Amino acid sequence: MKLAKNLISILFLLWTVKSQAPPQRAQSVAKHRIQVQALPYIPPPSISPDEKGNQIPDFSNVGYREGAVPLPVVPVKIILEPSTDHTVDDRQRIQDAIDKVGQLPMSPLLLRDGKTKIQVRGAVLLKAGVYRVNGTLILNQSGVVLRGEGNHGPDGPDGVEGVGTVIVATGKYVHDFIYINGLLNSKQGTPESILSNRNYRDGGGESGGSIKDLRPKNYYRRKIKRAIPLADEYIPSGSLRIPVKDITNFQPGTEIIVERLAKQAWMDMIGMGRFAAQPGTFPTTLSWETIQFNFRYFRKVTRVEKMLSDQSSNPPQTSNPLPPPSPPSPPPPPLTSPNLGDTSKAPLRRRRVPNLLPLVESNSEPRIQQTRHRRRLSRRGLFDPDGFFDTSSLPARESTPYSGDDNWSDNIPDGDNDFADDDDEEDMPRGDRPSEPDDPAWVPGYLHLNIPTVMDMDPTYGPGEVFPFEYKIAIPSDIGVENIALYSVFDRTVTNSESNPLEDENHAWFAVVVDHCENCWVADVRTRYFVSGINLAPASKHVTVQDCEITEPISTARDGGRRYMYLIKGQMGLVKRCFASDARHDFITGAKTRGPNVFVDSTGIRANNDAGPHNRWSMGTLYDNIHSRNLNVRNRGWIGAGQGWCGVNHVIYRCSTDVKSRFQSPPGGSNWVIGFEGALGDQMFEFEGRDATMIDIDSSMPRSLYWAQLVKRLGGTEAIAVDVEGWVGVAGKNKYPPKGSVTTTS
Repeated sequence: MKLAKNLISILFLLWTVKSQAPPQRAQSVAKHRIQVQALPYIPPPSISPDEKGNQIPDFSNVGYREGAVPLPVVPVKIILEPSTDHTVDDRQRIQDAIDKVGQLPMSPLLLRDGKTKIQVRGAVLLKAGVYRVNGTLILNQSGVVLRGEGNHGPDGPDGVEGVGTVIVATGKYVHDFIYINGLLNSKQGTPESILSNRNYRDGGGESGGSIKDLRPKNYYRRKIKRAIPLADEYIPSGSLRIPVKDITNFQPGTEIIVERLAKQAWMDMIGMGRFAAQPGTFPTTLSWETIQFNFRYFRKVTRVEKMLSDQSSNPPQTSNPLPPPSPPSPPPPPLTSPNLGDTSKAPLRRRRVPNLLPLVESNSEPRIQQTRHRRRLSRRGLFDPDGFFDTSSLPARESTPYSGDDNWSDNIPDGDNDFADDDDEEDMPRGDRPSEPDDPAWVPGYLHLNIPTVMDMDPTYGPGEVFPFEYKIAIPSDIGVENIALYSVFDRTVTNSESNPLEDENHAWFAVVVDHCENCWVADVRTRYFVSGINLAPASKHVTVQDCEITEPISTARDGGRRYMYLIKGQMGLVKRCFASDARHDFITGAKTRGPNVFVDSTGIRANNDAGPHNRWSMGTLYDNIHSRNLNVRNRGWIGAGQGWCGVNHVIYRCSTDVKSRFQSPPGGSNWVIGFEGALGDQMFEFEGRDATMIDIDSSMPRSLYWAQLVKRLGGTEAIAVDVEGWVGVAGKNKYPPKGSVTTTS
């Protein structure tokens, strides 16, 4: 009888999905279907530093436990079966299971490499079938995993029989669906909590406060009263050794924050202190404010070196160079007017302009808070997997304030200006304030870092400082969401027949958001019908997203803040072997993202905008064997309310596109493009800047820069490459127990 009811549920899902899915279906292409990643081992190419010593960073420390450790297969502790009652909301029983496992004691788990031992609690296994969740699922305890029995729905890939585990987001209001976040509790995922906090993402809800109000403003603190200045000398990007004025508070293993302070002279040099007015009827261009461009990087000390009396500098690291690129042109003057180029072949598209609310200040940057487009919601035509979901109890919501335009904002505290003594009471950039006298008791020396810098430190434009820190709260780790399919309901009656047939936005937005955690993962997850995909938010560190597919988003097609498929805003994030379709931006970083971060061996098709750094000085990202319709690293000027220079110290390695791409380097920084496969050319709007460093590929260069750097860091032999391939390459993909084989808890 139970089997028959489950079969009926699956048949209903099959009928509704097939009848309501968009007409096009994503087709996999080569980049993310690669069969071998780390083999054969060819050393990374030797690229000359630029004239200041800035060099390509080592990107190999990104991802779960710095990338070389296989993802764990955590033992199952609780098993849930799909409900046979199609009117039941499964959110509470799934959340209760997650919370129950989160209260279990930690136990050791040896990973597949035979060397790495971690502490875990257990996995919640959702057996194959359909689950319905109204609200948000929250994982907030270390060592807890949410796992399904397959990520294929009834419209899954050919040759796959049956349905895996499908969770349907049934809430018909703006919300993110699954959170991995150590600062949230499970009560905040209820529909009542979400709906009572109208301004869900940005705080300041109509009643009852907001999720942001419950978060501490700063989740870490200095362990010393005064940060230690870096030496008064130029420190190039890509450095693993930084000179400091005092080493007495540091030792191997000390967790530190390296902070790069901004001066007004730097803002003037890069030309972002003043924008020309945006043409047309949308005059919202925001010039950059220097006080909001202090950058903090999480690092760990590997060695402390005392400075000898005759030492004074951190010499640039050099290598056997390729033929040196042509010297860059002098930095351009501050931007005064855009070079629009020839727009006769590309007429301006009329864009929809949302209602604007007053400017809101945050910990990280100014942002425009917007009210989503008002629409009359219909009870008819909703994507309902079984046709039985009761919508009568949900209050009608005509509009929801939401931060959503091309000026994508860091709306969660990310440590930019979160200390009491960092308040800008003098209305002056911290980099321009008079420095305190050096303490005569200081012992100068060098700190060796586990991860290189991704931004230069220049006393003329951006001095630096460093301090040990500690967390004020427990930051969870080893949390995963895996082997599961996520769907969202949507209203088919909200349409725009001229440009996009399905435009409902009153449903789930991001499928998965990872924040305030480290060493976590999202693996083998397929999503459909969400507004956006997977978001590694600003306070995430060392997160791996692998073997995921994000397809067929439902939203307005061209408005900002939507259809961000793989978004990295944190540090040391890794996206590998992933696929996206119908995005605006398929592989993207947010404003002031502090790397290193890596996108590798992944594919996006049918995007209507570009991949690449999207907004306001993202640092240290590698795009490695990425295919997208368009990929740019450039000056975006006034686009998106002043996105300006989007990326610095970026590497584009063996990437390909379908249309013309544009690669530029900002004043005082470099971007490298190696072995690009595609056309180069101006975009619709062009802004001043010199070309990036372009390097042709040759037979001595490896297929992938990331995989070559990873193998080299671990020892640089063919035997190590074999191990890496087996641990984290294609051969190391997660292998889950066959469907139905797990019948008892362990």
